[in-house]
Amino acid sequence: MNTVRKHSSMMLALMIAGGALLVMTTLTVPPPVSAAKLMTEIEILMKDEGFHVVKGAGPGGGLELTAGMPTQITLRNEDSVAHEFVSTLFSRIPVAMSGNATMIGTTRARGFRIDPGNSVVLNFIPPVNEEGDTEYDLFWCNVHGRHFGDKMRGEILTVATTTGTGAF
Repeated sequence: MNTVRKHSSMMLALMIAGGALLVMTTLTVPPPVSAAKLMTEIEILMKDEGFHVVKGAGPGGGLELTAGMPTQITLRNEDSVAHEFVSTLFSRIPVAMSGNATMIGTTRARGFRIDPGNSVVLNFIPPVNEEGDTEYDLFWCNVHGRHFGDKMRGEILTVATTTGTGAF
C-alpha cells in the first residue's frame, strides 16, 4: 500500500509539474517590439530617369504608408542630372529633411530637388483621415515625371488602420 501511495504521489507531482510547464509556455510574454519596427522605412533610388523603390514598395510598386505611423523615406540620386521628389501629401504635413536638397513647392504640392550623387532622408507622420478612409496621393519629378506614362511618377496610399477591434 505504501508503494502505491508513493507512485501516486510521484504521478501527481509529475502531472502538476507538467501542467505548470504548459501554463508557463502558454503565458510566455513576447519580447518587446523595437522602435525600428514601429516605423515604415522606404528607400527610393533615382536612376536612369526613373524612381526605383528598392525597400518598402507597396502593391504595384507604389508607396503604402500607415496613417499615424512614423515614416522615413530615403532618396538617393544616382543619375547624372538633378531630380525632384514632389507630392501633394507634403503640402498637408510637416516633413523633417536631412541631407543636401532644395525644398520646392507649388500651390498644391511640395517636394525636394536632389542633385546628382546626393541623398536625402525625409521623416514624417502620414495624416490620419477623420473618416478613417484610405487617402490617395501622387509623387513625381517635375523634370521627368509630369506626364502620364513617365517613369518618374507613382502613387502613395495612406492606409488607415483599426487596432484592438479584430477588424481586418
